[in-house]
Amino acid sequence: MKTFVLVLFGFPVFSLAQSFPEDWLGTFYGKMKVASRSSEQIIDVSLSIKPIEKDSSWTYNMKYNAPSGKIEKNYSIRKGTNGKYTLDEGGILIPMLFSNDCFYDYYVLDSMYFCSILSYRRKGFLEFNLYGGSKKINNQSKSCQDGTTVYAYLPSFSQRVVLKRRKK
Repeated sequence: MKTFVLVLFGFPVFSLAQSFPEDWLGTFYGKMKVASRSSEQIIDVSLSIKPIEKDSSWTYNMKYNAPSGKIEKNYSIRKGTNGKYTLDEGGILIPMLFSNDCFYDYYVLDSMYFCSILSYRRKGFLEFNLYGGSKKINNQSKSCQDGTTVYAYLPSFSQRVVLKRRKK
């Protein structure tokens, strides 16, 4: 009997017309919708992406103007090979896939899982989505075809923002 965990991202096909980093550099602003099962709020955010070392590393700074106060997250992005990048959160290294003008990552922190997608929408616009929840299995079922076990996890929160580049 085979057992596996299925994460549905709609696995994208690699695109040759990638725009990172040229179209991604600068400072972007937007209103992030933060939702959980019991509440929802809108907060102002900014994202700044700037080169550290040409064609190999960039700053990735996101600022949140939350009701509880201002929060600043300072990361860096390092280029690897074959569409692979690393998000460095001050020593916490999260591998990312870059494909179809999107960065994808998935990671686990204690008993929670997190998935994020940062994508290029069109000239001057980026979109950031983060969602996650408990690693507790929400549903388990067997595939009718081969008896494979499928585990499902219900997201308990989401964050979404369309960011517009600030004009120079």
